[in-house]
This record gives sequence, structure tokens and C-alpha cells, in this order.
Amino acid sequence: MNPAANNDASKGLVVKQAGPLALIQDAGRFGVGHLGVTQGGAADWISFRWANWLLGNAPNSAALEIVMGGGLSLEAESEVRLALTGADLDAQLDGKPLAPNVSFKLLPGQRLVFRQPRQGLRTYLAFPGGLNAPEVLGSRACTAREQLGGLHEDGKPLKAGDRLTWKGAAPAVRRLAEGQGPQMPVSGCRLPIVLGSQIAAFSGRSLPSLQPTVDSG
Repeated sequence: MNPAANNDASKGLVVKQAGPLALIQDAGRFGVGHLGVTQGGAADWISFRWANWLLGNAPNSAALEIVMGGGLSLEAESEVRLALTGADLDAQLDGKPLAPNVSFKLLPGQRLVFRQPRQGLRTYLAFPGGLNAPEVLGSRACTAREQLGGLHEDGKPLKAGDRLTWKGAAPAVRRLAEGQGPQMPVSGCRLPIVLGSQIAAFSGRSLPSLQPTVDSG
């Protein structure tokens, strides 16, 4: 038996409780729009890439996109250093608060729980070398509409009993300086319009330009 292979098989995080939406994401699928497949990928690509940077990963390495938290609970089977960026979902490590935009160590038996949004909606959890998942059409990203990507190649979020494994070994420790990395807006913000893959089928006239009709009756 290959000792290295045995070590790889022993490292993982087990989903003890599933939240409403936790998806494996990378940069998405490119060059497949003619097949009716959306690009997908991380919604907050800035936080996603900073999470990978903290572990020294390639920028597009597969990570976990966690939306709203909702009690998502992950238990470590082995020691691992992870990175957390993006929204503050009241993450707790064995009951102790864990702020975003840091890398941290998780020991066997410890639990990482994401409770509820405190600031923002999406947080990103990066793993050494990126998460293991089947590659479909050049990407591991989950897209629910096409039912592609993820652990089970069905585009569905994590469920209780799923096991996450990763590609790399212990990464070098990196830290974000004050003011560096993703910043969540403190108050209201302006959201850009992102064009969908079917935009070519429309005239290009934007919704905000449409004038409301006035009922004179």
C-alpha cells in the first residue's frame, strides 16, 4: 500500500449539519455557453481569490462558498490549516468566534460552525491545494440549473454525511495586513448589473431605461 495515498485518505472534514446553501466553487466554466451551460463559479470572486491566497493556492482552486451559514457544521478528521474570507457569518471554532479574512488551524475532532449572517451573505472557506471534486466540462463549480459540479456531480449543496478532502499539504502561513483583502460594505451599496448568458437574444435595452406607465383612470 502506498503510505502517501493512505495519508490522503485519512484527511477530511465531515459535514455534521448542512446549512441552506454550501457549494463547491471555482472560477467557473468557460467556452461552453454554446451548449447552454452557464459560467457559474464563485459569486464573490474577490473574496474567493483572497481565501486561496491566504493558503498559497492557485487563484482558481476549488473552495467552499457558504451562503447565510444556517448552522453548517464541519468536523475535522485530521489537522488542517484553512482560510476564511468574505462575509461574517458568525463562524465559531469549538464555540469561540472566528473572524473572517484569516487562516487558522483545525485539529482532529474540532468543529467549525457557521451560524447566521452578521455582515454580508457569502463567505469562502479555502483548503490546502483546493478541494477534491470531479471536474466536469473543465470546472468543479456547482451550477444548480444544469445540475453540474460538486461532490456528487449534481450541482447540489453539501448535505449531512458528506466528506470534504483536499489536494495539498500544510501551507505556509500568510496574513492580510489591515485594510488589505475583501471589505464588506458597512451600509447600503450600489450593485452592478451582471449580464446573463442569454443577453444576445435581447435587444440590449436595459430594464432601468423602461419608463413606468401611469394609470390616468
